[in-house]
Parts: sequence; C-alpha cells; structure tokens
Amino acid sequence: ECPTNFIVDVQVFPDGGRLATLGVQGELVIWDAATGAAAQRLHTPSHRVVRVLAWGRLVSGVSPEQDAAPLVWDSSGRRLHQLRPPRGAVALLEASSCGEMVVTAGLGHAFVWRAAHGFMERELPSVPHSLRGLLVSRRAEEVVSSYAGGLVAWGLGGVRRAHQEPGRVFELLGLLCGGRVAALVDLAELVVWDPRTGELTLLDSGRDVPRFVAAGRGGGGGAVGG
Repeated sequence: ECPTNFIVDVQVFPDGGRLATLGVQGELVIWDAATGAAAQRLHTPSHRVVRVLAWGRLVSGVSPEQDAAPLVWDSSGRRLHQLRPPRGAVALLEASSCGEMVVTAGLGHAFVWRAAHGFMERELPSVPHSLRGLLVSRRAEEVVSSYAGGLVAWGLGGVRRAHQEPGRVFELLGLLCGGRVAALVDLAELVVWDPRTGELTLLDSGRDVPRFVAAGRGGGGGAVGG
C-alpha cells in the first residue's frame, strides 16, 4: 500500500528484491518486493526524482522548493550529504549506470558529482537554458541532454558536441553502444545520433513509431526553461 495516491517516481534496486517509490508529498519508501511491506520510510523536501546508486544508496532530488538540493541516502536510510550546486536550482537529475556518479542540471548549468562523498567533480561547459532530459554513461565519461531544438553531448575534458534543428523537439530514449544516442523527434521520428561524428540517422519516418516517449533513463526531472 503506497503512502499517497500520487507516485511521481519508481526505481528498482539491482538485486530485484526492493523498490523505491517517491510520493508527491516527498515521502520516499523502500519496499520489499517479495512481501509488499514497507522496509523504510524517508522524508524528502518534496523531491520528484529518485535514482538507485551503488552500494544500496539512493539519491533524490528535483523539487519545486528552489533551495531543496538533492540528497544522497545510505542503505539504512541515513542522509549522507547534499549535492548543492554553486549556483542555481536543480531541475534535472540522473545517475550513471554504475551508480557512482550523479549529474545535476538547471537553467544554464550542469555538474557531475561523485555520489559516495558528495564531491563535485566537474562543471559542464556551455549548457543550454532549455534542457529536457539527461543520459549518463557508465562512469559519466559522456553526458547527453536534449533541449529545445537539438541535442548536446559532453565528454571528458570539457569536449562539447551539439546537433541543432531549431523548432524541433528531441526526447532522449537511451544510450547505445559506441556512445550513440537514440532519440524521438517531434514524437514521430526515431533517430540515432553519433556525437563523435555528428551524424544523425533516421530509423523510421513515423507511422510505426509509438506516439509516446518510453519511460526510462532519459528523464530525471522536468524540462528546464522553455
């Protein structure tokens, strides 16, 4: 039984035995998948996004409260630290696939963090003001985002690559092998973008593509800006 009628995010732990749900009022609950019992109940400052990290830890973030920085929790439900950017509110949050790194983004800024210690590793340069989603590689060597009119990717050393098509809406679907990015354009065209070469490949022109964006690791919060 969930603590609220409105669940805003759900994540499954790698062991498959636990779930984490985040309610609209900020209650973060860890559930035993076998019994349906609530193992832990935590309270966040109205956070909207939760991600599972390595070592059974969690990170929660993205809040209508402008000063509510993301929180990292240990496996016992204890708050470890906050990921507080040096400027701006956090509107997007995503974890790397290995669960050791976290990327936060807001209006014109994005930062990569080491989740275990809350240490900010680097700032991403030239961040657009209208980010819509985040994708993060295994150890955050590559970070990809969509924005109003294009796609942008950052590599190690601050290397930035972008693909621009003004007036079109790009929704991230996932990272593919070789660092390529799957995306849906205007909810109609399925494309693959290779940030290394700049090539954008159209896979389908629309009729067979479902008119929705698959839930998954391309979200991490609401859109930033307009």
